[in-house]
Amino acid sequence: MKSRYKIPIVILVGIIIMSGIDAFVIEPNIIEINEIDISDTGTEMRIGLVADFQRQNADPTFVLRVVDMINEKNLDVVLIAGDFVDKRIDELPSVEPLKQLQTTHGVYGVLGNHDYNVYFLHKDNANLKMGEKIKDFIESDSAVKILKNESVTINGVAIIGLDSYWAGLRDVDVAFSDTSDEFKILLAHNQDDLKIDGDIADVYLFGHTHCGQVRLPYFGSIPKMMGFSGDYDYRHYVVNGADVYTTCGLTPAPRFFNPPEITIINLT
Repeated sequence: MKSRYKIPIVILVGIIIMSGIDAFVIEPNIIEINEIDISDTGTEMRIGLVADFQRQNADPTFVLRVVDMINEKNLDVVLIAGDFVDKRIDELPSVEPLKQLQTTHGVYGVLGNHDYNVYFLHKDNANLKMGEKIKDFIESDSAVKILKNESVTINGVAIIGLDSYWAGLRDVDVAFSDTSDEFKILLAHNQDDLKIDGDIADVYLFGHTHCGQVRLPYFGSIPKMMGFSGDYDYRHYVVNGADVYTTCGLTPAPRFFNPPEITIINLT
């Protein structure tokens, strides 16, 4: 090898090694808190949003850090946009700290495709028993309520939780059946085949995309460039008069230019 090539190759190898350390060791253990303000809502409420834990083990240490950070913020409500586990029921102890969340008006969540162990739209073979076991575990001895095409109204704000689309269980009509003129927040794990319009709901909150997990400056999500779905894959958008927020979630490595995220939404 000619000497003139050695230095660039050494630099390239160094960049690759440092990027790998960042993506697999450093960034996955950084938890960002990102706040957005949504004004002219006619109400005042501080809402926490988290999703996509998928710890792939039973260790609760990471989620306990998340809970401690959320509890310090004295929030009115916390919303959980699904994927409590990655693939197995025996991962549930990793999210047990969620039962310690402290809010003024409660904690509400929905189930994601991983909670039913489905990885594409599969209406005929959803693992319903797995989903029910996760729901029972999360709700047991806690203030967390899993919404399955249901709504709850808090101080004039309706929170509408949709069940998993990929498991074939989403029913928008049923979910909205008990709402009327309230300010509406729609909580769903993923956004596939879902109409986003300010006349339907004022705020849409999603998980699922992980914001790509691996992002490059100026290019964005690598998975999205490879064809993964989700038009609104990264944080805040305004779409057809509605505010949309897709949280980057709390999934483990790899994470590159995209650390795990807790979102706080201030309605004013």
